[in-house]
Amino acid sequence: MRAARLAGAFSGAIRPNFVALLDAIGMQRWLGIASCASLFDADAHLVQIGAILRHPIFVDGKNYSGTPGIVKQPFLREQVLRYFAHEARQMPDALYIPMGASVAEGLDWLAREGVIKRDRILHGLPHPSGANAERVAYFLGRKDRAALSVQDQPAPDRRRPRHAAGADGGAPILTRAAQRSATWPAKTAADTPSASAPPSA
Repeated sequence: MRAARLAGAFSGAIRPNFVALLDAIGMQRWLGIASCASLFDADAHLVQIGAILRHPIFVDGKNYSGTPGIVKQPFLREQVLRYFAHEARQMPDALYIPMGASVAEGLDWLAREGVIKRDRILHGLPHPSGANAERVAYFLGRKDRAALSVQDQPAPDRRRPRHAAGADGGAPILTRAAQRSATWPAKTAADTPSASAPPSA
């Protein structure tokens, strides 16, 4: 099951974008590996791919896309507490990377509830979806702000994560909701890359 989960996790265009984003903020150095690409291969023991909503959710017969918000719905909150929170309690020092605004909101709520530590949530990475290629390219420094389309024009601080295990600064999640997050067993806060680490990959 774990091998199947890793093979399918962030497949297609999402995976190389995700790896580039993580490498850009120095996650590979924090983990002591050459590149986060190996998290899907030789270093898979360092990562836990999870979903804040474990089971399929439908709204009016369509796939749930983050509306209504997880925190606003008692049924969704109960699902998060029953499954994801149970898993999170087994990894009290993990670092959580939300993929999408809905997931970020859910993780922040879990932090308020005392389930996870707020300073272990790394906010600010753009969603690595291929449909979000322009924002990913901007975050990585591959595209100038002046060349961005109108809908992807960022606020001045959008290229900096808001939290990196205790470091403050920057903006919240940039993009549409998705129900995935990635979780890393923590080392120490001192070893964690700072929010101001320059994009370089």
